[in-house]
Amino acid sequence: MGTSKGSSGPVGGVPLIPSWVDTGDDDAGSTEEIEKDHDNQEDSDPSENQNNPKLEAPPPVLAPVARFRSARSNLKSFGETGDKESLKRGLAHYSRRGLGGSVNAGARMGKTSQTAQRLVDTFSRLRDGEELRNDDREINREALRGKSAREIGDIVIEIVRPSDGTQDAEANRESLNSALSEVAQEFEDLDFASLTDDQMEFLVERYVGHDICHRIELDVGQVIIEKSGIAEGYRRLEEMLEFVHGKVHAEFDKMRATDKRISSSNASAFTNSIIVSTFNVFEEYLH
Repeated sequence: MGTSKGSSGPVGGVPLIPSWVDTGDDDAGSTEEIEKDHDNQEDSDPSENQNNPKLEAPPPVLAPVARFRSARSNLKSFGETGDKESLKRGLAHYSRRGLGGSVNAGARMGKTSQTAQRLVDTFSRLRDGEELRNDDREINREALRGKSAREIGDIVIEIVRPSDGTQDAEANRESLNSALSEVAQEFEDLDFASLTDDQMEFLVERYVGHDICHRIELDVGQVIIEKSGIAEGYRRLEEMLEFVHGKVHAEFDKMRATDKRISSSNASAFTNSIIVSTFNVFEEYLH
């Protein structure tokens, strides 16, 4: 935790989903589909596209003024007293009014889902013996042999989520770093070059929990620290992290109960579903 340093959070009157957050499907489609789409574009009349209102992007939904007021008020109380009901109400208001509901929360965290997809793709390819390329270096199972968990984690993070100077990227990278450390602690004699399905799912679960907390912390987390002091405030942030991880774990358990498992073919959509359902749980605290 700690990405909220220096951030006062977003304001109202701006798009709920920033323009630089890609909310589309992370999959580019097959070569056949791309070629078919290209052929269709060549056969079409350009004037039809110019006059077709369906092709015009809808205006972005603007965030209401003071959208985080209720969330901040309750989280401030949680920071001062440690009251779990204040934490629950704060998270509920954060989702419903601050982010515009659970579906918008999933869209706002689109980079989280995309990063989860790349994370699963990377470890799946390593397990299958494929070579990866990073900064003109070939990375394969043999190249990772003998490296520490920290060294492998650093390599994977650069492949999965290279830094681009944005807060989202830095939060994603911190979340990946924490999750990679935790999976190494959880499983004895872990081989990062050959993760099992269970190990990969645990890794994504921890990553999603950390990233949800980083999103909350960046938007409204400063109020938890302001009134309770730095030491106590960071203890409260850890309590919030533990609480959120519990809810994310419960949503993964629900998926497992229906035999739905994360894989390289569904990781982005799977992660988005987990994020949306977790924020749905938060909103239930207002009922």
